[in-house]
Amino acid sequence: MAFPFRLCLTLLGLLFFLSPATSRVLDVQPRAECIPLSSKSLSVPGIDISTSPPTPLDAADTNSNSESPILRPIATGAVFKATAGQPILIRLTNFPDIPENGAKVTTSPTVSWVLLDHKEKAITGQVPIDCPAGRITINITVQFSIAGRVIEVGFSFFLDILRPNSISTPNSTPTTTARPTSSGSSLLATTSTTTTSSPATTTSAITGPTVFAGQFFVTGVGPFLRNASDRVTALTSYPTSPYIGFRYFTPGYQVIEGLVPSDIPDSTVAIDLSVVNDNLESYNVTVILTIRAAPDAPGSSTTTTSTTSRTLPTAFPTATVTQGQNFGIGFDRYRYAPGDIVVSQSTNPPVDWIRLDQPPPFRPNGLMGTVPATQPLGPIAVTLSIYGRGPDVQGEYTVTFTIIVVAAATNAPP
Repeated sequence: MAFPFRLCLTLLGLLFFLSPATSRVLDVQPRAECIPLSSKSLSVPGIDISTSPPTPLDAADTNSNSESPILRPIATGAVFKATAGQPILIRLTNFPDIPENGAKVTTSPTVSWVLLDHKEKAITGQVPIDCPAGRITINITVQFSIAGRVIEVGFSFFLDILRPNSISTPNSTPTTTARPTSSGSSLLATTSTTTTSSPATTTSAITGPTVFAGQFFVTGVGPFLRNASDRVTALTSYPTSPYIGFRYFTPGYQVIEGLVPSDIPDSTVAIDLSVVNDNLESYNVTVILTIRAAPDAPGSSTTTTSTTSRTLPTAFPTATVTQGQNFGIGFDRYRYAPGDIVVSQSTNPPVDWIRLDQPPPFRPNGLMGTVPATQPLGPIAVTLSIYGRGPDVQGEYTVTFTIIVVAAATNAPP
């Protein structure tokens, strides 16, 4: 009974994977490690990766006495999408099992960058930036050992390669090249512009945060997406702004960040986000980033739309943090109304250890971080970009306050 039962579970799992109604999520976050192929075949513990031309998965068994039945491969018809220059992660979450031995992936046409990751239970790889648009068939065969018999199951699906997305402005089309940074967890986007005579396709723009020259900034993309689980697959900036990057942590925590050069004048940058939802439907969002000269001193505040005659505060409480210790600073003292949303923060001088505490769906409660033990003592100006929704302000406003770094207490001698 054990063998038929396990076999039925395996086939039911396959049918669940193949169901058209099943959501198949394509993750495009950068991979910290990518296994290069230096030859036609690469041996990885527990994984057999072959880049030889694909062979029929239902080839006749030449051993007539074999007790290893081979099931006919199943063409799932599932289609995944990836962009040239981007990493891929196609999770095989609905497949019943990927054993440590006997798993193999082949492609048609043959490519060397499609890998089978047993630990992640996924197809992974880095699409070359010069990869042409087209369709790649991915075939997977898996062998199961059940009651002393080997069962081989095969299935296939498609990977459509797209050229990098771009945003459009009149008479020009900037294109995106996204590449992993050394940390493997973020993308830096660069753009190049070519002239076109056809009218440009426009995307409705959303007013984003205001950041300051010479300061580091980070802002969550959650408020700009249609759904909290949607994922950003590419970032394009116009004009070219290589200092603007995108970092992916989880579906609920994706941020735009960067260190604005100090010599940039007052200006705006259009940031186009290519987004995919759980149903693999894609859309684009354009966020306008406003750049301003650094504030002269802490305690300044500007508003966009005031709907009350009440005098709004212009000075805010100072917070104190200690070298080598964790800290948390709530936003209640720095917002005009409890419902106002902090969308970004920047510091002067720039530091990367002050960050937003942003639980999904991006309604941060405050600042948090760990002060380096070597952090110089003294003040740090923190500027919050806030979206007002209360009776006092409706629209964006900024608040600047001061964080003072103090030395850790030492035990007094007896």
